[in-house]
This record gives sequence, structure tokens and C-alpha cells, in this order.
Amino acid sequence: MAAKGEGAMGVGKPEDCKSLTVAAVVVTLEKEEETAACLTSLLESSHQVDRIILVDNGSQDGSIDRLARRFASRPSVEIYRNARNVGYAAAANQGVRQVLDEVDAILLTNDDAELPPTSLPALVDGLVRHPEAGVAVPRIVLASDPEMTWRGPSRFSWFKAGAVDPERGRSDWDSSLSDQFVGTATGCVALVRSETFRRVGLFDERFFLYGEDTDFLFRVRKAGMRVLFASGTAVRHRVPTAEICPGSEFTAYHMARSHVLVLRKHARGPLRLYAIAVHLLVHTPGVAVRMLRHSGLRAVGGWIRGSFDGLRENRNEREEGSESG
Repeated sequence: MAAKGEGAMGVGKPEDCKSLTVAAVVVTLEKEEETAACLTSLLESSHQVDRIILVDNGSQDGSIDRLARRFASRPSVEIYRNARNVGYAAAANQGVRQVLDEVDAILLTNDDAELPPTSLPALVDGLVRHPEAGVAVPRIVLASDPEMTWRGPSRFSWFKAGAVDPERGRSDWDSSLSDQFVGTATGCVALVRSETFRRVGLFDERFFLYGEDTDFLFRVRKAGMRVLFASGTAVRHRVPTAEICPGSEFTAYHMARSHVLVLRKHARGPLRLYAIAVHLLVHTPGVAVRMLRHSGLRAVGGWIRGSFDGLRENRNEREEGSESG
């Protein structure tokens, strides 16, 4: 399928799909069954995954010990344990460093995502056919309703100060559509060239939870690389709904804080002021209504605290965070 969207691109010489070696990084925290399903899907992929790095982010419920026993006979599954939750970006960086110099591309996947056997081959094929793409992502659908899109082809709108995804929540997506370039994507599942990490750095560890993917893709595009959306493959994500609604005070806090950090980092001057105003005056009331309906008042408080903590973040910290790796 030819790539489209965001303008035409040059076409390099295609290689055999199997010529790209791949390792996977999965960060987990007390999600035993979801993680087991994720790992199994990677092991059953039609494209070989040379190493699967599972980074446990401080689980205290014994789940990581049980996972270690369940996958003890699979030498490609390697487990690294953190004594505490260091945040997603830092944990993912741990995994990336383990394999960065050994493979051509690294698959980052949430522990509650499951890849059909053909999904990774489709992502690899996308990178092979489109050498200017630094990252390839699939469509993400609800595990409970695989016809419904959780995240489709997206772009970042400064007018709306956030990602715009016209296909979120829709059940009429067409798997025969051509691949296309997109402005942004979720990091739920992403195949990243190792060279991309070497050029733009690893994830910025100031993003404890959420936002590290948006920030990373901003940097990818600023470096002159493209983000490829593989329209014909879908990965299942175990989330309850396609609606954006933080389910707890903790997630609300970090979602809001990280969103503000993205706006502060990638906008300048009047645009930054405008984007933060949209976050506070438009996003916050809308999300608050949904949280009051589904998550409760404490979640609303978490969102508000996260927003203002994002604004108060030390502006003298290293602008690039841990991007240098």
C-alpha cells in the first residue's frame, strides 16, 4: 500500500521485510494477566522478535515473580526489575538501552496491548518501504470491541492544543486504506528505528506518565523524519472505552501535568500562552465533567493539581530532559 497524507515522499529501495531485526520493550506494573497476553502475542508474531525486554516498574503484588515462572522456558523474554515506580519514560529507556545497539528497530508496547501475528510484519514492512519514516504505528482498537477505534490517524492541532483523531470511537474503519503519514500518534504500540533513537535521543524522563510519546514524536518530526500510520493492521488495547477520561486521581494528575509540559516545551511566545489557556479554560472543564460522571471529585482535583504543577515545573531544568540517552 502506498503511503499518503502530509505530502508525498521519496521512495527508497525496498528491502526484504525480514531484513529488519526487532527487539521489544514492555513496561509493566501489577498487570499479570494483561502482560502475559502481551508477551504471548509477541512470541507468536509472524516476524521474529529477537529479545523481549520486560521492565517491571516496582510491582509489589508478586505478579512479576509469577510472570518470571510462566515464561522461564522462553529465553527471549528477559525481566528487569525496578525497586520502585520510576515512571514510564525512565523504565522504557532502561529497556531501549539494553537492545539499542543490537537490532534495527525496537517495538514499544503497553503491557495491556495484544498484537495479532501479522501486526509486527506490517509495521516492519512500512519502515522498510518508507525509509524516511522513523516510527511506524498501527491502529489501536478496543479489546472488548475490535471494530471500535481507540486511536486512529492523528495530528496535533495547536488551535485545539492537543491531538485530533477524527476516527476515535468510530466502528467503520477500513482495513484496506493506504498507509499514511501522521502528525502524532499514541505510544501504546510503536515500532521505532534504532537510528531514530540515536538521532533524537531517548524519552524525556520528566514525563513520568503520559506525554512522553507526544514529545518524542515532535522531536522525530523536527529531525526531518516521518511518522507512518499502518492503516491495515490493528492492535487490541484493554481499555474500557474510547473516551478520554482519567479513571483515578493518579492518572488524572499525570495526564494533565504531562500535557502542560508538552505545551510548554514545544510552543513558544504567544502560542505557548494560548495553548496553556486552552488547556485550562477548554480542556479542563470538559474533562472535569466526564471525571465527575465516571471517576469522582478526587480525579478532578488530581487534574487541577497536575495542571498547575506542570506550569510550576522548574524552567531551568535541562530543556532536553534525558533525551541524549
